[in-house]
Amino acid sequence: MVLLLSACAHAPLPPEASATRAGQSLSLSGRVSVHQQEKNFSGQFQWVASNGVDDILLSDPLGQGVAKIMRTAQETMLQLPDGRRETAPDADALTEKLLGFRLPLGGMSYWISARPAPSTPNQLAYDKDGQVERIQQDGWKIEYLSYAEERPKKLLISRPDLEIKLIVDHWGK
Repeated sequence: MVLLLSACAHAPLPPEASATRAGQSLSLSGRVSVHQQEKNFSGQFQWVASNGVDDILLSDPLGQGVAKIMRTAQETMLQLPDGRRETAPDADALTEKLLGFRLPLGGMSYWISARPAPSTPNQLAYDKDGQVERIQQDGWKIEYLSYAEERPKKLLISRPDLEIKLIVDHWGK
């Protein structure tokens, strides 16, 4: 019974996550790898969230920009190094079209802070220390492989055809 109740509970907001949703800023950077059948990407990311806007820069391992993504509540804009720029209301479909893989940016903006997105049903599991160990939401499984200073450090975001690994090297404000 305790396990069943804990699976339905919601984790408290880390201070940084609640500040971001309230209009203040948050930044993080680290490494990312994406595996989808023959399509693979590894590199770095910088993510700044401020006043309801997510700015994400994806770079190759040498730091060369691969894609710049800006997401608001109304639309997502993705710009490639060749200058090509497209916008769409659906960030997931836009990233799949231009990058070749689907980044679930709507959910990731919550999952990065070990929280489920509030708009859809989810299942949560906690570890023995009370930290979120796993979220299942919208067909995605988000596993928190390690924490540093009570913030997610290593995440594995997956579904049967796609695996995204994030390692957060730096959390800022």
